[in-house]
Amino acid sequence: MGKIPVEIIGDNEVKILEYLPEPKTKELEDKYLERCVPILYPEYFDQTVATSLCADKLQRKTTVTTLNAVKKIMKQEKMSAFERNKLDFLVRFTEAKLKGKGILLADYPWDECIADQIKQYGDEETAKAVCGKIKAESGGGSKTEKGK
Repeated sequence: MGKIPVEIIGDNEVKILEYLPEPKTKELEDKYLERCVPILYPEYFDQTVATSLCADKLQRKTTVTTLNAVKKIMKQEKMSAFERNKLDFLVRFTEAKLKGKGILLADYPWDECIADQIKQYGDEETAKAVCGKIKAESGGGSKTEKGK
């Protein structure tokens, strides 16, 4: 990893994350933080902020990995036309609510999405389907909000 340009230091989390190392497959959090935090601390941020940014990078990687697993499951399931239409409706409804709150779809944390959808629809299976489709349609890690 190269040196982080001074002009992106500050409140520019998305750009900063691009300069952090990618988490390795099945890497434990403490091992990843041992590799990542020294890149930011003490040169750029205090230890709390550095740890938070590294943890965010790890969470994003975990979310994308989880999304890929859900996509595989969804492809294996044979959904009827009615089920696909229902899922599309639920996703559009959820996307509209998120957009109204100013939430970037690609940055919507998987755990938060699941919790919100279980609260909304009452079951984990629907929650996983809705969140998986939202992540897939939003690029599963892209930094832009769908529709903007």
